[in-house]
Amino acid sequence: MKTKPRKKSKNSKKILFFVLFLALTSATVYFGINSQTKTSENSNYESRKTIQISYLDRSSSKESRLVKVLPLEDGFIAVGSSYSSKEKLFDIYLTKFGRDGEVNWEKRIGGSDDDYGFDIIESIEKDGFVIVGTTRSKEYKTKGSYDVLVMKINNSGELVWVSTFGGKDWERAYKIVYFDGGYALVGDSYLKDGDVSQNFGEHDFWALKITKDGRLIWDKSFGGSGWDRAYACDILKDGENEILVVVGSTNSFKGKTELIYDTYIILYDKNGEQLSNFSLSQKINKNSYLSYWPTDMKIKDGKIYLSGYLFNGKVENGFIAIVDPYSNDDAILKEISNNNTTRVNSIFLDVKTLYFVGYSEENGMKKPLYGQFEPESGVVKMFILSEEEYGIGFNISKIPDNLLISGAKLNSGSLKGFVKSVIFK
Repeated sequence: MKTKPRKKSKNSKKILFFVLFLALTSATVYFGINSQTKTSENSNYESRKTIQISYLDRSSSKESRLVKVLPLEDGFIAVGSSYSSKEKLFDIYLTKFGRDGEVNWEKRIGGSDDDYGFDIIESIEKDGFVIVGTTRSKEYKTKGSYDVLVMKINNSGELVWVSTFGGKDWERAYKIVYFDGGYALVGDSYLKDGDVSQNFGEHDFWALKITKDGRLIWDKSFGGSGWDRAYACDILKDGENEILVVVGSTNSFKGKTELIYDTYIILYDKNGEQLSNFSLSQKINKNSYLSYWPTDMKIKDGKIYLSGYLFNGKVENGFIAIVDPYSNDDAILKEISNNNTTRVNSIFLDVKTLYFVGYSEENGMKKPLYGQFEPESGVVKMFILSEEEYGIGFNISKIPDNLLISGAKLNSGSLKGFVKSVIFK
């Protein structure tokens, strides 16, 4: 039986949104993986001082974050959000860099209310970029509290077109990928209305397929009577076919409580038909579940690589998981831990190495953490980006001989977006 969604006040929703945005996720996840779990071989963090590119937002904004950095042939571009004032609220924040890290241009894009940028890719036409996020600005023809925002800009950062998708309530999108000549994006929805064709109660996974110029082709929901949210997606190649793989969290199927969540993986074909779904759940004992919170996903050589953080009943650790796209039978888990609160927010796959970024919290101080994991040997190396800085690493990618890390760090009492490069030898 479908549960009627609980309505929340606008103030409580907005407070909740800010908390979720900082964590880059929206709900606690509980899923499990088989017993092939290993712990980090490193008992202490190692410091790296080989930083060449170092950018920090020094604008007059009260607060900013750079949550995605995208490598390009002529440099790289970073996207996030910045908060200017109580009147202006959050805008999408973009910075385009040259090959050596010099700033080509910076842009703040938004309407009269909140606008958040969560992901960015090059446009299919290669004449600009497509940004995905969420908005409540009425100039963008929003239908409810927050709508999914898809925005194309040209190579100079000028707006080309804007599309919004949603209904009367709350819709967000966190990731965008190329899919069947257009794009796919994933996030969550709250109520059947408008562009939301189905709802199972509370928040649901929400996957959308759109054309290259931002028109909706189909939308699909997944969930139950509880809280269900999709955080990441990627494309699985099956011969000539493209399969959209979606990952997120749900508390709908293990008894509806805030403390019992699963991670679910959903597969869709290009027509939106669900091919399969499965959870990754393992009991610690017959009355409890190991709890996970997924944050990112990449697919390589037919395998799904997940990142996030887990709670094992005693401490919160980061994790990396390697999963078959059709089954959880042989899933492998690697905990990222140094006996402190640790989270992994993003991963990047190189030839044989997986790089990751997040943060470690020691004595109440969050510090950007990054490292590398060798799947064949199981070896993990971890590094603190700076011993003196309070901050969080949100995204990691790679340019030749350098890792690119974006995030937010404390500067003169305010969180400000940053991008740094680190050389791995």
